[in-house]
Order: sequence, then C-alpha cells, then structure tokens
Amino acid sequence: MNVAREIAWPYRWPDLPAALLLACIALLPFARLVEVPLAGLAMGGLFLTWRCGFARLATPGPRIFTWMFLSFCIPMLVASIDAVNPSKSWLTSLGVLRYLLAGFWVLGTYSRHRFPDWFAAGVTAIVSFWLVDLAWQAASGTDLLGMPRAEQRLNGVFGNHHYQLGPMLVLLLPIALAWLYRRQYTHVANFLLLAGFAAVIGIGTRNAWLMASVSVLVYISLAPRSALVAQRARIAGLAVAVSAIGLIVVWQSPYVQQRIAQSARALEANTPAVDEALTLRLPIWQTAWHMALEHPINGVGPRGFRFAYAEFAPPGDPWVANPAWIGAYHPHQLMLEVWSETGVIGLIGLGLLVSLLHRAYVRAPSAQRVAMLPYAIALVTLLFPLNTGYAMYSSFWSTILWWNIMIFLALAGPARSPEPDRTVPPHPQDAS
Repeated sequence: MNVAREIAWPYRWPDLPAALLLACIALLPFARLVEVPLAGLAMGGLFLTWRCGFARLATPGPRIFTWMFLSFCIPMLVASIDAVNPSKSWLTSLGVLRYLLAGFWVLGTYSRHRFPDWFAAGVTAIVSFWLVDLAWQAASGTDLLGMPRAEQRLNGVFGNHHYQLGPMLVLLLPIALAWLYRRQYTHVANFLLLAGFAAVIGIGTRNAWLMASVSVLVYISLAPRSALVAQRARIAGLAVAVSAIGLIVVWQSPYVQQRIAQSARALEANTPAVDEALTLRLPIWQTAWHMALEHPINGVGPRGFRFAYAEFAPPGDPWVANPAWIGAYHPHQLMLEVWSETGVIGLIGLGLLVSLLHRAYVRAPSAQRVAMLPYAIALVTLLFPLNTGYAMYSSFWSTILWWNIMIFLALAGPARSPEPDRTVPPHPQDAS
C-alpha cells in the first residue's frame, strides 16, 4: 500500500471542502438538509485526524480554531452537568463537535491550498436567487418553489415558520458585494446592494434592520481608509440611492409601516408601550435575568431556557399564561442567553472567542484582511451584544457562526500553492 498517497488523499480535492461549505448555505432554508454537507465535512475531518494524526492540525489555522471551539464548547459541557433538561443540553453540547471536525478538514486543507475564489461567486449566485425568489413571491403571492407568503410577511424560500431571510441577506451580502466589486462588476454590485437593502427593509424583520446598521458601522470601522476616501463620491451616491429605495419600500408596504409604528411606541417611555414595541420581550428578559441570578456560574444548560422558564416567570407573564406555550424558547438577547444558559463561564468563553477572532484578524497580512473583511463583518454582526432575534446555541445559528469562523480563518493565512506533505516519508515505490 502506498501510505503517503493514502494519507494525503484528503488534500487531493482541495475544492471539495469549499463545495460542501457552499452547499451548507444553499440548503439552509430546507430544515435539516444542511446537516448532509455538514456531516460530509465532519467525516472528512475525522478521517484526516485519524490518518494524519494531530501533527498536521498543529499548524496555526487549526490550532487557533481549536482554541476558539473550546472557548465555546467547554462552557456548554459544564452547563450540561446539572442542566434543567439534561438530555437536551447534552445533545446540544455534543452536537457541536461536528463543527470541530469540519473545521479540521477545512483548515487542514486550506493551510496547504488557496481558498477558491469561485466560492464567493457561488455565494453571490445563492443570494441573487434568494432575491429573485423573494421578488416573485412579492409579485405573485408564492415563491418559485410554490411557498406562499405568510399573511403580509415575505420570507421567500425560507417558508412561513422561521423568518431568517432578512438576517441571512445581511450576513451574506457583504461576501457577494466584495466579490463583485473586486471583479469590477460595479453596476451589478450596485444593483445587488440596492435590491438587497430593499429586501431587508421590505421583509420587516427588525433584528435584520439592527444587523444591517451594525454591518455598515463595522465596514466603516474596518475598511481601509484609503479605499473609503477614494470611493467617497460613489459611497455618497449609494447612500442617497439606498435612502430613496428605503423610503419607497416603506411607502409601498403597510406591513413595514406597522412595524415602524410599533417600534416608535418605545418613545412613549412607559412599560406597556415599550413592551409592545419590543413584542413582549420585557417579561422574557426579566425571566432570563432572574434565571441567571439563580444559576450564575454555569446556567440552566444549553437550550434549557424554555424548560426553566415557568419556574422563574413573574406572575401574569404572557408567555406562561397562554396554555399553548411552555414559555419563551430563548431569551432574545445574546448576553442574557449566554449568561442564563451557560453562566459566567459561558460569558468568559464568549469573551475569549471574540478576543481570538480579533487577534486572528489583526495579525493577518494586510492582503488577507481584505479577503477576510466580509466574514469579519458577519462575525461582529452575529456576536453583537444587543442582538435580539436568534438563539446562538440553536443548530441553525451555531452552523452560521462556525461556517463564518472556518472561512474567516481559512482566509487568514498567506495564500500559497499546493505543496507536498513533508510530514509523511515517501514510499519506496514513489522514488522509482
């Protein structure tokens, strides 16, 4: 048997991990189908670790990825020890191991090969399809796959149950725009930016509006100053166009008008009005606060919030009063979720994860930072402390988080050409 060739097989198809990563995004709207390419990545990482050992994984990319993963996973495991729902928490905690194995293959491969440029083109195609699909749904009442709009709300290919299209557009648009501008498809990029902004506003997911605002601020903070100055006229023109598009969407959409009016009630500065503006978030946050104070060290366990909700809910809580509900599914606030479900240990782990991401970005060569920027924007947006719309420990959003981290780190190292594996001695037959 040719041992060298057998061990090196995971590196022989350097485009395969990127293709599976792209498939994860393409299959996100279809419930658990995303687990198929994710399982492929995890199995590749498992085989790579088994065949090559940990020597190959001791390179900077896999090493820092492992530390990031441990900062996320260890608090979950500790919180699961005395969780309110042990089976749910242990299943959630052990399930994240698939991201570690997937990262081993991705970063093991792209420590030897350059991350393919066609990947961003694939993301651009997916985002473009989502926008076309959404426009068709707005015009005809059903999307291209036959999914109807949910009353006044648009959600495109994501269906009527999980309103994730707005946030996903916010996270993926920077990747598509960066690729188009780099390829000098300026007019196409400008059109996609305006179409994407109109879609995010028109969908009416207010957390997506917050995420979009954070993304713009992060871009202004991280983009090279020379680029901002050189493109100031175009940026100003796009800002005017975006504002005009936004006003048109608001004028044409009664649903968006209702969402804005609901949000404006917070200005009345009294508890019932603020609670209505926040869609009954105040009792959820109050319950999460009490839960965290009662379990400050390691929380109630990952995804255990809803199972402990009734115990800590105040009298008259609307999420308990309704017999059809067992309580809110998650705290709808990132820091409260981490504290209530994994305690202070989880907050420390989250801080370590953020510091490691920052370190990876600032230590990367300047050319690589340009490639990493869209993913840096997505990661800051995902980990923004005031996020209110998603559960970080849920399968959907954990997948998005680690998907971004894998690619972020794959782009962090200097681009290099494929090279032979010097850790494996050549087989005698290879010399002949």
